[in-house]
Amino acid sequence: MRCVSLILFVRVSFFFVGMLHGQQPESAAESVLRQPPVVSIAESGEQLIHRSGFYGSAGVLIAPPIVFEAGAKGQSWDTAALPPIPAPWVTLGFRRDNDVSWQMSFLLVPLIDSRSSILSQPFYLSTTGFDIDRISTNRSPWEEFDLRWQVGLRIVGVGVNGIPIPFALGPHSGLRVERPLRGNLFLQTWADVGVLPSLFNGTPLVDLRGEIGLLWRSPRRPGLSASVGLFNEVVGFGFAGGFMTPGIKTMLSWNF
Repeated sequence: MRCVSLILFVRVSFFFVGMLHGQQPESAAESVLRQPPVVSIAESGEQLIHRSGFYGSAGVLIAPPIVFEAGAKGQSWDTAALPPIPAPWVTLGFRRDNDVSWQMSFLLVPLIDSRSSILSQPFYLSTTGFDIDRISTNRSPWEEFDLRWQVGLRIVGVGVNGIPIPFALGPHSGLRVERPLRGNLFLQTWADVGVLPSLFNGTPLVDLRGEIGLLWRSPRRPGLSASVGLFNEVVGFGFAGGFMTPGIKTMLSWNF
């Protein structure tokens, strides 16, 4: 009887020892392999990255064109404002792997006045602007700011019944700044100045552009963004006068 009890005790002991041996903790390598993948910070903020490749944007500028000219000696300046008409704005560019971008943009501002006519036919005017630019990499010394220089060539012209006629051509340069606010919302500003000699008599035009607004990047569709802001362009013909277009600019962009 004692022999049978001893045999049972030995078998039960081996059973519990086997169970304890099978529940040994995993090695460090096995623990790492069994852990779920961790999303890196760069991946979680992927919408903040300026991707390489083609990008583009399209939108409208709604602004009342204001024409101003210098009066005679001792008189005040004369101004005239036309009704605001949606002005199309298109941008197409390519961002290289080193984060330097090359882009083209086109702006058409209609200037329609039904009182003007030639041969009893409506006479439609518009102003046009065409840019070819290089945009630098981020030059900001502050981590929370994205600061880039933009330099290039600008052509401004006058459209007569839909036919664009170049009027002045010259260099321009500007500074673009972007700063995150909250979530996927950003503050963006842009200031630009150009000196464009006339193609007819060489008289230089001073072209000033400025913009400040908000940019929203889609969290579900990385690369898609929408923006709205205040925009103004002033083109001065020395002391003779010029025109300006203060208004609201809205854009829908992809990979911009």
